[in-house]
Amino acid sequence: MNRSRNTTLFVWGVFDLLYIAWYSIESFVRGNIPYVTDISSTWRLLPDHGVAAYIFACGQWLLQISLIVSAVLLLKRSTRFMWLYYFQIPLRLVYYIPSISIVLIFIGFFGLFGIFVSLILLTVSEIVKIYTLRKFVS
Repeated sequence: MNRSRNTTLFVWGVFDLLYIAWYSIESFVRGNIPYVTDISSTWRLLPDHGVAAYIFACGQWLLQISLIVSAVLLLKRSTRFMWLYYFQIPLRLVYYIPSISIVLIFIGFFGLFGIFVSLILLTVSEIVKIYTLRKFVS
């Protein structure tokens, strides 16, 4: 495997790992157990919100699980699951989880303007991911 491919896969794996760490730390700060408390809360609240909420929650949890899997695969520099990396992109856009996970920092710093900036950065991060995966990995 060439160096650019290794580096590209590793960098995207680190970004996924940073997101998982950020998610977990935010959960701990709120006094929760990452993922466990959230899944429990989701299942407790869903009956009150109907079918659309079930669909939305299933998509969110599918993405969360796939992020853990892809972090491991990308850090191992696996190219066998390219479909998974591409599958996540529309889900990341819907659930606002950028591939360049440090974009999440911008949400709180700039108020309403930060939302627009971070939406642009979210879109750019997904374009960059597609570009780098196609150029250096595929």
